[in-house]
Amino acid sequence: MTSNGAVLMAEQYRQQNAVDPDRREFLTQQRKLAIARIEREERERAEKEEKEEKGYTAVQRGEPAAVDEYTRAWREKLEKYGAEHLREEAWEPAGD
Repeated sequence: MTSNGAVLMAEQYRQQNAVDPDRREFLTQQRKLAIARIEREERERAEKEEKEEKGYTAVQRGEPAAVDEYTRAWREKLEKYGAEHLREEAWEPAGD
């Protein structure tokens, strides 16, 4: 095969496997829409998590000083009232 024949075969291969310009535009548009959707969903998820976290207490957020204070307060209650009293108190329905 001559170099001219190789060039013709390469050109024929490229033409056979080329993507139609309309199809290329369609795929590009679909890809952009998918990326926009993924980014929007991620942004919405982050906003939802942020909104939920605003309702958390310092202890629930895991702030070290707040957790230490919470632990200290519970130890004081345990020493003052005893474990059995605290269990009973925890099992009582709210509002009683």
